[in-house]
Amino acid sequence: MNWFELSIVLGIILLLAVIALFVWQFPKFRKQLIPGEKKKAKSEVEKKKERARELYYRRLYEEVTKFNISIDDLDYEGFQMLADSHGKIGNKEEALKLYAIALNKAEQHEEDFEKNTIIKDKARTLFQMGFYDDTIETLRAYPNELLNEEIMFHDDYAVVSMLGNSFLKLGEYNAAIETFRRADKSKNFSKEVLYALANAYETKGGKQNTENAVKYYERIHEVDRGFSDVSKKLKQLRSIQPDEDSDND
Repeated sequence: MNWFELSIVLGIILLLAVIALFVWQFPKFRKQLIPGEKKKAKSEVEKKKERARELYYRRLYEEVTKFNISIDDLDYEGFQMLADSHGKIGNKEEALKLYAIALNKAEQHEEDFEKNTIIKDKARTLFQMGFYDDTIETLRAYPNELLNEEIMFHDDYAVVSMLGNSFLKLGEYNAAIETFRRADKSKNFSKEVLYALANAYETKGGKQNTENAVKYYERIHEVDRGFSDVSKKLKQLRSIQPDEDSDND
């Protein structure tokens, strides 16, 4: 093989190496260069985590029930996770019973435990199962000062979202609006909560409520034009001129 042929072979090998490197790194470049890909990738990761949690809960339930494992020696966190697992598969009464046991066991035997985590988990289970009255009743025991701290300093809107959306599902628009407005206390507001707030105003109807809905949809639109159907909502609501008499405030 002469130098000319050798250089051609080496050139082909180098080209193949570059192509292989590009193919290997393409997903990374795509996330960086294409708008929305990074968010999409993050969303996929969250979906996988949620699926993993769901499988874990189901497995825990199956292990305890199928093999008749004694739960007498479980600590409060074990009962809490077992309650979560029953909630995942729709066993409401069993889940509530186990949450009560977890709380009682913690209060009796644990010096340092997170009571509010049990309350939040119980509320999340009830909300996901569609028991909105029970969700609201459960969250009444959640400390107000802790909720304010979560919003103000940790950008944690889980409780606000569950509580507000429960009111919204039940048609209690004033209570939903009052709850969602707490998200305004944080500089890094939640687009999901703000969208729910705008939707509550929009659903309630009336001139002033429609104006408020537009105001909150606009705030979302300013930071993320592609969020949900915000652009469509704004276009529709800006074209509406409700009569003063239709105001439901």
